[in-house]
Amino acid sequence: MSFINIFRKKKEAKEPERNPYWNCDKVILNKDIKHQGIGGKIAHIEREVTIDDILERITSYNITATNFAERRPDLFRDYRDLSIPNDKIVKRKAKFKKMKYYYVKVWQQDGKNGTYLGYFIASDEFTDIKKVKVKRGIK
Repeated sequence: MSFINIFRKKKEAKEPERNPYWNCDKVILNKDIKHQGIGGKIAHIEREVTIDDILERITSYNITATNFAERRPDLFRDYRDLSIPNDKIVKRKAKFKKMKYYYVKVWQQDGKNGTYLGYFIASDEFTDIKKVKVKRGIK
C-alpha cells in the first residue's frame, strides 16, 4: 500500500482563504520583480516602515532587508563595502518624499508545502493598495 502512495500526485499547497492576514491591506506586486518569484503575486501589507528602519536592519544583516537592498541597487549602495559609512548606504532617491516602504507577507510554496514569507517593498513596486474593510462586531 505504501509503495502505491509514492507514485500518487501530491496536492499543491494553496493559500488558505482564512489566513492570518485576512484583515491586512493588499497589493499586487509588479510582474517585473524577479526575486524569489514574487512578481505578480498578492502581498499582504503588515505595516508601513521608514527607510531608517530598513537601514537599521541592513546594518545588522537582517536577511529580509539585505535581500531588499540587493534587489534594489537603485536605492542602496553595497552594504558589504566597509568603506561606505552606514549613513551613506541609502541613496538620495530612496529618501524621496513620496516613496513609501512596506513590510509585506507573500504566500510562497514549493509544490507541496506553503507559507507566508516577509519582504520589504517600495511604493513603486505595485500600482494600488486594496484597502480591507474590517467589519465591526454588533453591539
